[in-house]
Amino acid sequence: MIHYKFVNKDPDAIRGLLSKIGKVRFEKSLEALNISRPMKVQNFKLVDAGRVFHLEYKMGRDYHRVLILKYNEIPKKGWEIEEYSA
Repeated sequence: MIHYKFVNKDPDAIRGLLSKIGKVRFEKSLEALNISRPMKVQNFKLVDAGRVFHLEYKMGRDYHRVLILKYNEIPKKGWEIEEYSA
């Protein structure tokens, strides 16, 4: 069965979000997950998972959740619909 979700891979939206989040919060999240600092903005994506929005980073072939976003951090532009199988 095919499902749909909203994702945002816009590099400008990602950069703006990372700026809003701040270096300290971002690095603490990476440290808690034991993830090295991501380097490519192209490997980030924002995901609307129902009532929760989160930032994911692609490592290898899979995306991994980096942190959950606050509602006021969510960018308004750049959202697309993505299909996925469950």
